Amino acid sequence: MSKISFYREINFKKTEIGEIPRKWGISPLKGKVKKIKAGGTPKTTIKEYYENGTIPFVKIEDLTQNGKYLTKTTLKITEKGLKNSSAWIVPINSVLLAMYGSLGEVSINKIKVATNQAILGIVPKEKKLNSEFLYYWFLKFKPNWIKYAKLTTQANLTKPIVEKIKLPIPPLEEQKNIAEVLKDFDDLLENIEKQIKTLERVKKGLMNIYFTKGVFKHETFKDTELGRIPAEWRVRKVKDLLNLRKPLIKGKKPTLEGNDLIPYVNTEYLRVDKITQYSSANNKDLAVNENDILILWDGSNAGEIFKGKYGILGSTFVRFNFIKTRNIDRNYIFYFFKARIEKILKLITQGTGIPHVDKKILLNRVVLLPPLKEQKAIAERLKTIDDQIENLKKQKDHLQKVKKKFMDLLLTGKIRVKIHS
Repeated sequence: MSKISFYREINFKKTEIGEIPRKWGISPLKGKVKKIKAGGTPKTTIKEYYENGTIPFVKIEDLTQNGKYLTKTTLKITEKGLKNSSAWIVPINSVLLAMYGSLGEVSINKIKVATNQAILGIVPKEKKLNSEFLYYWFLKFKPNWIKYAKLTTQANLTKPIVEKIKLPIPPLEEQKNIAEVLKDFDDLLENIEKQIKTLERVKKGLMNIYFTKGVFKHETFKDTELGRIPAEWRVRKVKDLLNLRKPLIKGKKPTLEGNDLIPYVNTEYLRVDKITQYSSANNKDLAVNENDILILWDGSNAGEIFKGKYGILGSTFVRFNFIKTRNIDRNYIFYFFKARIEKILKLITQGTGIPHVDKKILLNRVVLLPPLKEQKAIAERLKTIDDQIENLKKQKDHLQKVKKKFMDLLLTGKIRVKIHS
């Protein structure tokens, strides 16, 4: 098993790209590659360029969807399409760089591909530049591309711009060592992401069971518009659970009047727990707490359901104004809304401009209500899975930050690495 050792570099030299270790080199990218060339798109009007195609054809979205390693594409072209365009076959283990659109998006192709004109294929000289090292260096450099890009209708790079970019060149063995350490981080992150997706699939499957058969043993069942359910379960409409006079509370724009300011509940706050705005706490109707259930009323994601967080209701949200009763568990209602109502509301929106939730459809959706004890049991089981998912997401976020720090230190040579077999 290989052992990794790190040590802090103390001997640096000043260069035009910053301080790097004395024994490292510096070079324009052009001097370290066999070939660097953009692709091209066969005419989309000619069917024989695409029908029964066998050559994977890379577009920007393929880079963003595949991540580090590109192993598949959404489109394939024919040999004839390749010959009658400026597309070319990029060898395996080359680096693919987006020149516009998702500026600086980068991948390593693990299959032979052709690319469109927005993507630069870069084939490193194997004895001078390791493709994995170059991938990580591009990843670190990504925020800086805008400084070099041509600014027209959209920021874009060109082959001459990318060729002239200078990068640090550690000894080849160290390049491989750096890439190996950063790849270990990627493997850990991928493993965590797989666990998250597995739990999300398990949760989805359990919700299908819980909201039809429950979690307790039932002897008799009845037919409803949502299928067969335990006989003792009640069937209600959303509007039956809400205040008759004011079933929905619409949020408002933030106001900074007065000194008593609290978080303004917007999508960033709800999704990533990031407070970006504050608002006056004067309007009690707009107050939100963790027991509330909210729905995104306007915009491209209209219909999305959220658990509340302490603050003032944002203008694009609506709060469900539930009646006061001891027969409803809010956590159960939240999970039921997410599983059975959210998707329909997102598909059926109103408005020719900015889409918004169809109020009539929302209020008339059917809700299945087990006895309170079973509602709580269902919610607790689903929350246990949610807690595991949330914990994994926090681990992933922390690991991404650690990886970024290591990437900065390793790619600038502040920390050196050796891998001993």
